[in-house]
Amino acid sequence: LRITRTGWGSDFCIEHDFVDETGEVAFELRSAHGTSFLVELKSTIGPTIAMSEKQGNEAVKGRGSFGLCVVPLQSDLISPETVRKTARFVPDIGRLLKDSMVNLKTLRDLEVQAAFSGDDVEVLIQGSEVLYKVKEPVWTGGLDFEDFVNFLLRFFGVSS
Repeated sequence: LRITRTGWGSDFCIEHDFVDETGEVAFELRSAHGTSFLVELKSTIGPTIAMSEKQGNEAVKGRGSFGLCVVPLQSDLISPETVRKTARFVPDIGRLLKDSMVNLKTLRDLEVQAAFSGDDVEVLIQGSEVLYKVKEPVWTGGLDFEDFVNFLLRFFGVSS
């Protein structure tokens, strides 16, 4: 087997992607007859690791030929022997991520639909903040002060 770096992928330290001039990097294991297997390498001192959306998509797309390697870091002393003993491999990570990826795509599609600009109201989504932008025709066609008072009187069942 030959190991080469691809143009996206691998984390070597906590919450920092290993990058070169072409972007994120993953490892590709390739046999002499061309079969390849990609490995996403992560390390962590906590109970979780993070994969970018691109890494997750690649894992799902390459199901069966894409694996995850996690190296838990329990101390500052890291040696090849420690890595060999603590590294854990998940060769079917794409299968495990598939439902989450589908759910994310559905969420993104709904987000695009919700952000569609209607005639009188727009939805603006920035990160986790949602704003409804109500356009001028909505309030210019609204009730004036006296009509609103009359509306409230009717609403509360009070005769004027």
